[in-house]
Amino acid sequence: MGGLVSSFNFNREDPIIQSLSQINAREVEEALSYYIDEYPNMLRVTFRRFDDIFGGTLIDVERFFLFFSDGKPEADLLEIFAALIIACKGMAEWKVKMLFCLFDFDNSENIDKNELSLVLSAFTKALSKLASGTPPSVSKLYIIAANIFKEIDKDNSQTLELEEIIDWTGKNEEFQDLMAHFSHIQSLDLAKIRFDHSLAEFTSFLPVEVLNDSSKNTILRFFTNKSFSLREIEDMLSHISNWENRIDKDKLEKYAKGMIGFYISDFTGQQKLAKSELQILLSLLGGEQKPLSVIEDFMRKHGISRTGYLTSSSWLQVLYKETF
Repeated sequence: MGGLVSSFNFNREDPIIQSLSQINAREVEEALSYYIDEYPNMLRVTFRRFDDIFGGTLIDVERFFLFFSDGKPEADLLEIFAALIIACKGMAEWKVKMLFCLFDFDNSENIDKNELSLVLSAFTKALSKLASGTPPSVSKLYIIAANIFKEIDKDNSQTLELEEIIDWTGKNEEFQDLMAHFSHIQSLDLAKIRFDHSLAEFTSFLPVEVLNDSSKNTILRFFTNKSFSLREIEDMLSHISNWENRIDKDKLEKYAKGMIGFYISDFTGQQKLAKSELQILLSLLGGEQKPLSVIEDFMRKHGISRTGYLTSSSWLQVLYKETF
């Protein structure tokens, strides 16, 4: 997404984010439907209109109006809806659909480049409310929108349909990372999308036969970007090559899947997994949802129950010995 998301820093403990993340998708849909029916042409709201639209959705209406309006008499309605859609409980695909509907002003079931620019403008303004960071300038945002539009519009129709946008966001790791920020526990469905994306990226250079300087640097760069230390990556490489530097591809694929799975499941970015994150990891590698009883057995077996966390270095040692 042109770095739109990576320029913001999110604090999941922020009480505003915690409150918004408790709102369910149905409540947002009801508020949006009411707005479209009752105030279809209104773009800014006073407190009275805000209370009318969101009184049944937000617990502390006065507090949230003050938050969205910055203490001014009016607030940007599209920005408010964008923030609610981004932060509430809902699948990524649903959130894309809601943002699409919000900005499909002519009900044509597709959006043009100008409408996409408006989507991204409200999107980034909403992010700046929910996180620390500064939205890009109008000119930069227009360039980003044009690049995204061109990337999605494969048939050069000059309009984007909902399915095209859903397909693109499903493959865009930056967007999926954003969706993960607003889940208290990262969902397996979302993790699976990101896991498949990273695995496909890795397998694109899997055909290497020999661990020479070029292939080694490629692998080092890939896993360094996944937050593994140089020592951990070097240790992994020592397990996949022989004295002639010939690569055991089965081992490389196994360890790569395990390391990518760890990175995707590490929701906090602290290089250690709690029980809920470990459940995501083992479910990803097993191809199905693992019950907590299996996770607890795994933790006892590997002494994790004493510390409560599985570190990346401990996970690598498990990978070398076990098959998942």
